Amino acid sequence: MRFLVFIGLILFTLTFQDCGAGVSDAEKVAEYQSILMSKPWRYDEAAILEASDFSQMAPHQADAIRTTTTRLAGGSISFMPDSVLILTLHDGSRAEGIWFLTDDAKMLYMQASASRGQPQYVREITEDRVFLENDVQEGFVFPKILIPRVQE
Repeated sequence: MRFLVFIGLILFTLTFQDCGAGVSDAEKVAEYQSILMSKPWRYDEAAILEASDFSQMAPHQADAIRTTTTRLAGGSISFMPDSVLILTLHDGSRAEGIWFLTDDAKMLYMQASASRGQPQYVREITEDRVFLENDVQEGFVFPKILIPRVQE
């Protein structure tokens, strides 16, 4: 009887240890890549403006965020295989670049052709939303919030 209780306790302990192990970094990277490549995305202008703390910025910085989000709002971002990034603006012009996730899935790097790429901290990547934040030490930054682009 003691033997059965002992075996039961071992199985109970192992079961809960496995539950706490969670998802590996490699599995998380694969999941995020799959989500990002599953559809075209667009900037969520309203959510970006809402998440930006304009009280901590100079007026020209706030204006730059508004102008940038308006310019990007009508476009799309496509994360393609082989780390190809395609940015299409609302006027139809396109820029290609690169993208990749870090090995720990904590940062997403995006760089369109002529722009200076910068790693973005991954706050959330789900089927319905991508929320990225910059390191404020990198200079003037604002959150990048993407939602699925609905085909018109």
